[in-house]
Amino acid sequence: MRTVGKMRHNLRIKPEQKEDSLYKRTEREELEPAPLVVPSKLQQSLQFNLKPTFEEKPKEKKECVIARNTALILEPEEAKRKRMMHMLRVINKDIVKKSEAAHEKYLAEKAKEEAGKARKEHQSSKEGDFPHPNPT
Repeated sequence: MRTVGKMRHNLRIKPEQKEDSLYKRTEREELEPAPLVVPSKLQQSLQFNLKPTFEEKPKEKKECVIARNTALILEPEEAKRKRMMHMLRVINKDIVKKSEAAHEKYLAEKAKEEAGKARKEHQSSKEGDFPHPNPT
């Protein structure tokens, strides 16, 4: 009795291959190098002829004017959603302000306590609460 592998070998038949099992060439995007960024402190310390010059891009003001002067008419549901988001932002800002104020108050109390402890320690070390090493 012959195995399937031996029969294929004798008949020179290649085994069936699944499309998913074949190796595929990976296609990667071309890497674009990031623009050179010179830190501002380094720019200040460079000589004038070595400082990088950057061309200012012309800004299109017409689009800004058109966008600023064009009125947006929202659907009733969109307007309702926008009002709700605005209310939530206002509430969140208020909560953040309150928590920051409470944190500032806590830090002030903590600093006051630390100052009191430091003053007490300084007073106790000045007064000589510790026993003298040579009692005679």
